[in-house]
Amino acid sequence: YVPRSIKLMFLQQYNLTVEHELLNQFLLSVGYVGNKGSNLINQRDINQIAIATVQQVWASGVDMQQCRPYPQYQSIGYLGTDGWSSYNSLQVTFTKKMTHGLWMSTNYTWAHGLDTGSFGGWVGAPGPLQDQSSAKTNYGNSDVDTRHSWNGAFTYELPVGKGRDFLRNGGPLDYVLGGWGLSSTWSKTTGKPFTPMMGGTNTDYTQSGALLPDRTCNGTSSHRSVSEWFDYSCFTAPALLHFGNSGRNILFGPGFAMLNAAMAKKFPIPFLGEQANMELRGEFNDLPNFKNYGQPNNYITPQPKNGPPVSTNAGLISSAFSNRIGQVGLRL
Repeated sequence: YVPRSIKLMFLQQYNLTVEHELLNQFLLSVGYVGNKGSNLINQRDINQIAIATVQQVWASGVDMQQCRPYPQYQSIGYLGTDGWSSYNSLQVTFTKKMTHGLWMSTNYTWAHGLDTGSFGGWVGAPGPLQDQSSAKTNYGNSDVDTRHSWNGAFTYELPVGKGRDFLRNGGPLDYVLGGWGLSSTWSKTTGKPFTPMMGGTNTDYTQSGALLPDRTCNGTSSHRSVSEWFDYSCFTAPALLHFGNSGRNILFGPGFAMLNAAMAKKFPIPFLGEQANMELRGEFNDLPNFKNYGQPNNYITPQPKNGPPVSTNAGLISSAFSNRIGQVGLRL
């Protein structure tokens, strides 16, 4: 259901940046960058039974469908614009101008993004919304919240070959050793957040939404591994006919690291013209072959009779990103 009249979504952006040049070849930039989103898309089910109503009327055999706000319907998806978001970051960039064949740029970002739901356009879901009547209860770390991020790149022309420091006059050795160039890009980020959720039967009986657990301790494991990324013993099943007190996107998954490298050389081909050349290029994606894992299983299965949670799969990571790839090519 889309209301006939919706509020205009808008984003306010602000930043303050200071730059300083060092030794006539280095540039240091330090800035604060932030934004605030208002009247953002918020999708929810407006036909969820209120938890207070459930606690008053639920009993074995009761037809809870008749307790919905619109009992003639099942779930009613409502697409409103009552969501909001915020983003604040410190961004530092250091750049070296091209001198002596070397150019380099690297940047670091310390950031925090929060919202009531992370969407891709007009489709998608706001995440594990437990209380469908309130967007405020879903406010938490954004699905793409990345606290720390370090990226960089460089290019370097080796000082060997015609017109360079060594073998500047050319010759047979220049044809083999000269004219080589190196380049690289890298990225290192902390993990993105996820939400521990209860598996099995939804015991709040509101007929809609996710069921979050009760959080009794932090939940971050002191010995993270692919078999147990978080401490699921910190989460217990909520009492019957109650919402859990845990929040959205409270834990973080594995980080990501990538280092790409390339080496290239151009060979002149005089018989095809003065400007003709052939490039030999070798490239490696993820040269060190970093172990980059996906998100852990976030579902916790309670024991019968609403007892403490037990799940051999909670916290288990069963996916990973592509490993090192190398290729060599010639181009005219």
